[in-house]
Amino acid sequence: MVAGSYTVEIESSVEAKRLWNATVKDSHNIFPKIAPGIVAGITILQGDGGVGTIRQIDFTAANKEFSYVKERVDKVDEDNFSYTYSHVEGG
Repeated sequence: MVAGSYTVEIESSVEAKRLWNATVKDSHNIFPKIAPGIVAGITILQGDGGVGTIRQIDFTAANKEFSYVKERVDKVDEDNFSYTYSHVEGG
């Protein structure tokens, strides 16, 4: 197993809370619509989106390396628009 981390900061004309809601809280609905050639679907397997939530991201055949990945949400800090997750299977 490989352990690592990354941090992403972006500048956007979209209000931070709106961007947070779209890319984190509602990503299971948004990502398959904005990237249908890559993301086939995202299913929440357990939880409500908060800490402990497990979700599966299914990829299209365009991703030749793996067909899915399961993630677990480890931390959520909505005030600072930050969250931490771990890959628990796939990928």
